[in-house]
Amino acid sequence: MLATRLRKFLRSLRYRTLAGTRFEPAARARPAARGTLVVPIGIADRGNMSIWSKVLIGLIAVVSLVFFYLALRTLKTHQAWQGEVGKYEKAIADAEVARETAEQEIRNLRPVLHGTLVDRGRIWRDATPGAVNPQTGEVTITFAAPPATPIDDKAVLFVFDQPAGAAPAAPAEANPLEQALAEAGAAPAEGAAPVEGAPVEEGAPPVEGAPAETPPAAPTAPATPGDQVGAYLGQFKVVGIGETGIALAPTYKLTPTALARLTENKGPWMLADVLRTDRHDIFDPDNPAHMAMLPESTRREYEKDGKDAQPDDPQEQVVEGKYVRKLRDYDVIFRENARLRTIEIDQLEAAKKDLAYITKAHQDALAQEQTRRDQIAALEAELAKYTRERDAIVKHEEQLAAKLAEVQAGIARLFAENKRLAGELAEAQSAPPAEAAAVRP
Repeated sequence: MLATRLRKFLRSLRYRTLAGTRFEPAARARPAARGTLVVPIGIADRGNMSIWSKVLIGLIAVVSLVFFYLALRTLKTHQAWQGEVGKYEKAIADAEVARETAEQEIRNLRPVLHGTLVDRGRIWRDATPGAVNPQTGEVTITFAAPPATPIDDKAVLFVFDQPAGAAPAAPAEANPLEQALAEAGAAPAEGAAPVEGAPVEEGAPPVEGAPAETPPAAPTAPATPGDQVGAYLGQFKVVGIGETGIALAPTYKLTPTALARLTENKGPWMLADVLRTDRHDIFDPDNPAHMAMLPESTRREYEKDGKDAQPDDPQEQVVEGKYVRKLRDYDVIFRENARLRTIEIDQLEAAKKDLAYITKAHQDALAQEQTRRDQIAALEAELAKYTRERDAIVKHEEQLAAKLAEVQAGIARLFAENKRLAGELAEAQSAPPAEAAAVRP
């Protein structure tokens, strides 16, 4: 459209003058129309020339000089514009080629953009979290305005911490044709004001209605993008939808550490319905903020990714002499970690119950042990008592045994004495009476 109007304006300049008349060759000169001033060539030969004729001839001569000067200036202006027409036509042709190339690149990039959008999914930024339930992790988030893309009820969302220094989106690139015309300077269309910056012959008077020349604006430094990395806060499910906010609940039971991190985070948050896939260009090894998000055990993999392989690197991760790290499916990893964490939590709860049972049994055993110890102490006291009684009985027995031995010895002596006396009695009874009388004392 702009090129067509430019060509029409340049064609109109060939047949127009500043006085508004039309140039035609002398051979094609038309007769003077009615009302046109005609000066006879032979009027100067008449002797009766009036003063007004002479004045008219003088004015015509003066006006002819002015007209001749203006005609020269117009011719020079035409020549200047004709020289610029080639530049504009070349700029238009280059812009057309650039436009066709850009359109082809756009067509080629559309499948890539579609795949990127499908992989990325929908994203909602600038979500402000409210108070987090310290027991369940449920939270209500609000937006400054209703989201342009509505959030479905019962949808599963992945929540990230949105950095505060995120840079705004970059402006779209200019049209190649407009950029080429802006660089070369464009002529105005017919009836339009001249384009600012259009070439004008040196020394020519300014065109009426043209804007004053303004100095070019100083170039501004490109905006430095902020740190776009945000920490992953967890997977949530939409449990309620309001006009400017939604209620979220964790799909998995949060650990105390994750719950504390969620409670301490004041936002803003970024929501996504698709978890990003791992790529080799996600983490920049030269960015400390990126490397700080990785654990020490895997940080070395990201630092070596794409660099020359070392002799001790696994051969399956070496491609054309470069170390290539294994890509991770974070969705599968998070789900597996949640499953394992659930199993470990169940095992931990079972172990706690077992520990409670064992602790109670141990306490019962300690109580029984104390009872037995008390019984042992009582039995030991009784044993000591019985030991004392036994010792007293043994001592008394020893005394009785000594007395018995003494009595038995006295009995033995008595038996011996009785036996002697019995012998003597028997002898006395068997002797004659005279001997018996003598024996008697």
